[in-house]
Amino acid sequence: NWVYIYGHWPLIGITLVCLFLRAPADYRILRNAMFISGAIGLVIFARYPVAPPRFGALEVFDTVTNRSDSYRTLQPPGLINRYAAMPSLHFGWNLLLGIVVWRVTSNRLLKAAAVVVPVAMAYAVVVTGNHYVADVIAGGAVALAGLACALVIASVPASARSERIGT
Repeated sequence: NWVYIYGHWPLIGITLVCLFLRAPADYRILRNAMFISGAIGLVIFARYPVAPPRFGALEVFDTVTNRSDSYRTLQPPGLINRYAAMPSLHFGWNLLLGIVVWRVTSNRLLKAAAVVVPVAMAYAVVVTGNHYVADVIAGGAVALAGLACALVIASVPASARSERIGT
């Protein structure tokens, strides 16, 4: 439950602030990858809503909700889509954090965290009853697609981007 709760929004926020201050170019890549993968995820959520395991026929319980009030503070029920299990952006965005942190640091502890945290999140989203394994795989694919697009955007010189939008 702790990985699911604190390994998502709090960790994303801390990582984005640190990157913004210490590695602005990598911050922009991560930011763009998250926006792009988030947009892809929204389209999938809207067109193909998939209920999480806790709403299925199996007796699977949402341990995050049943055993903690913290997560609902960070993500109030009125602001969530209960049928947005596919893809798992909890995992996908942690994968993006891991990739970018791995790229920017030489610190062995941070490199280890860059590997362990996405793996822990993949495990956490499944065992808490919030996602199926297929949701995790799809979340990784969507996140990597967002990262690929963000890297293409980053490779286009700023002057060329300005010319295209007429500024």
